[in-house]
Order: sequence, then structure tokens, then C-alpha cells
Amino acid sequence: MTKNGIIKIAYVSQNSRAFNFGVGLAEGSENREKLWNYLYGQFKNSPADKRELRVLQGFISYCSENDNQLADKILDSSVKDPILGEYYPLLEIYSKGDKRCIERLHESLDAGIANVFYYQNLAYGRTHEAINDQELSALLEKIAKKDKGIPVAMEIINMRFHEKSDPSKHSAVLLNAIRNILKAFNFSTEKRGQRDYDYRLKEITRTALAGEDGKPAAKEIINNFLSAVSKGGVYSFDYPDFLNKFAAIQPRVFLDSVLDNKDLAEHHHRRLFSNDFDRNENPLNQISETLLIEWCEEDPAERYPLIASAIQVFTEDKSGGEAKWKDIIYTIFQQAPKLTDILNNLADAIVPMSWSGSRATIMDSRKILFSDLFEHENEEIRSWAREQYAITEENIRKERQYELSRSRDMHESFE
Repeated sequence: MTKNGIIKIAYVSQNSRAFNFGVGLAEGSENREKLWNYLYGQFKNSPADKRELRVLQGFISYCSENDNQLADKILDSSVKDPILGEYYPLLEIYSKGDKRCIERLHESLDAGIANVFYYQNLAYGRTHEAINDQELSALLEKIAKKDKGIPVAMEIINMRFHEKSDPSKHSAVLLNAIRNILKAFNFSTEKRGQRDYDYRLKEITRTALAGEDGKPAAKEIINNFLSAVSKGGVYSFDYPDFLNKFAAIQPRVFLDSVLDNKDLAEHHHRRLFSNDFDRNENPLNQISETLLIEWCEEDPAERYPLIASAIQVFTEDKSGGEAKWKDIIYTIFQQAPKLTDILNNLADAIVPMSWSGSRATIMDSRKILFSDLFEHENEEIRSWAREQYAITEENIRKERQYELSRSRDMHESFE
């Protein structure tokens, strides 16, 4: 302290004690406004990397509960302040979330001084709960229009839906605002952080795109995703959680938009579905086999081959059990008008595209899929199965030779 009792403070190391220190300063002060002005001056004059915002946050937190008039005055002056304006959202989260708080947030967004990332903190500490659906919708739409604002808006939305995933728990105005934000999401440019975005998209999709009301937006969003795929650089494994949830929530939209998409090139179709799904589950697993067959029956000649090329055709016990064709494969055998395309699509089913350990061993464990069809009632299927079994045996032999040669070369290189 100085002689006149003013606390000399350049900065306090960033930890929870700094926040509590700010609370204590406000609580013990006889002239809080004068002390705030002093703290602000110290903050302003400190090097940018030494400024301790937690002290100011603690001070405002106490004032918000015990001296709301001063808290409003401080926050009003912070919105466009040349120093505090950048951090303003980090101060507002300690206010009461009343009408004046909403007005300030709009003023801040309009001013464009604050770092857009800081608005993400509205998601935490249940801050957003004090804001009603209509007010939150308007704020989210403004945040989303900012550069790099969509991921920030999505984080707030995700927390809003965290404990209330039922769409009926949210107003139409909020759901519509969120759908508009999702429609603006760029799957390509946001890919760099896709694991976080994938999770957020999944959680938001669960609520915002459910039911008939969510269908129009769902169509536009999945088409945006497919456009990103067609332009290159985006794969199904970039957004596995989103795709699985989307297929579960809007199965018909998924089938019509993704599988029955005449504008999607064949190699893009393979990019979506022809990978091994050891790491990421095939989205079509989320759709009932009954619905898949009903969809195929609307255009059997076109759709049965599409389904056979896209679904995960067999199950495999990871603990060492045998591979088995899924029941839907036998239904397709019975109902598809032409088997040739179906069988061609199944021919490579047992060959892993990504694996750990011996590829030959994996293929060897899966060849039983073909032997299981040796006694099938359909002669075309029996003949095809025996041919594929023989081809697979030869491929396994070649693969083992390759693996042995590679192992020998690696062993020699270490000697």
C-alpha cells in the first residue's frame, strides 16, 4: 500500500486467487468507484501480457450482487472502451443478465471491438440461462455473422441444448435461428478443428434438426456437406459423429440426399462409404433395415445396388468370433431385380482398406463369408461365392508372401 492507503497493483498472477482478490477489494472498499478507476488505470498502464483481468472480474462480480448501479456504470463504460472493449464479454458474464446486459451485448457486437472468441464464455457458468430464447436468438445471429463467429455461436448453442435435447423444450424462434446458423457452417474451412466441430454439430443436430420442422434445414445442411466433399478435402471420417446423428435423426433425408444424389461422382460416393469403418461407424447403421428396404423398393433397379455398395455388409466379433453377413444382405438377395451389380459390390467386402497387424490374417478370418453361401438356394450366388472364395485364397497367399518379405527386409535393416 502507498501512504494514502491506495493499493499499488501492476498485475497479479493469473489464478483463482486473483478473482477472489478482486472480490475482496470491492467488499472492503469505502469508495468502490474510486477504487475501480484506480484498478482500471493500473490495468491500462500495464504491459498487455501482464494485465490481470481476473481482478477486474472479481470486482464486477461483487458489485453485480451488492452494488448493481456501479456494476452497470462500469460495464456501460467498458463496451466501447479502447482497452476494456476487447475484453468486455469476459466482464459481462458476471452481471445479472438483465435487460441492460442484453442491450450492452448488442452494443458490443455492433461496435466490433471485442474479440469474438470471448463471447463464447456466455456458454459457461450457466450465463446463457438468464437470457430468454428470443433474446439469445438475436445475439447468436449477430455472433454468427462475425468472422470466425459460427463456432462461437455453436458452443453457446451446444450448452443451451446440453440438458434439454427435446426440441419441444425450446421455442421455434430459437430453433429457426440455430438452423440458419447451421446452414451457414462451412464444412471445408472449419475442417482444421473438425473434431470439436464434429461433436458440436452432432449435439446440435440432435435437437435442431429433429422432426418435420427440422427437415428443410436438414436438406440444405447435408447438401452443404456434400458440396464440400465434391470439392475435395472433406471425408466422411472428418465428421463421423455428425453424419451418424444426422442419419439417425433424418434417415429419409440422408438416403435421398446422399445415396440418391445423381450429382455426386462415383469416387466421392466411395469417399463417403467405401472405407473400413473400424474407427468410425457407418452412418447407415443408424437406419433400420426395414426403412432401408422400403427405400430400395421405391426404385429397386437403382437403389438395391446403391445400398449394397454403401452399407456395412457384415458383422465381425472383435474378440475373435466369425464374420457374418447382415440379415439385410439375404433380403437384398431375395428382392433385388438383378443380382450382378449386387454381387460385384460385395466382392471386395472382406478386403480391409485400413488395418493393424496382418492384413492376410484379417482376410483369412473373413473368407468364411463366401463359404457360408456355398449352399445358397440361388445358383448364381453359389457360383459367385465359390469363385470369390478361390480368388480370396490366392490373394491371401500373395499377401502373406508380401508380409513375410517386408518383415524380412525390416529385420535385415536393423542388423
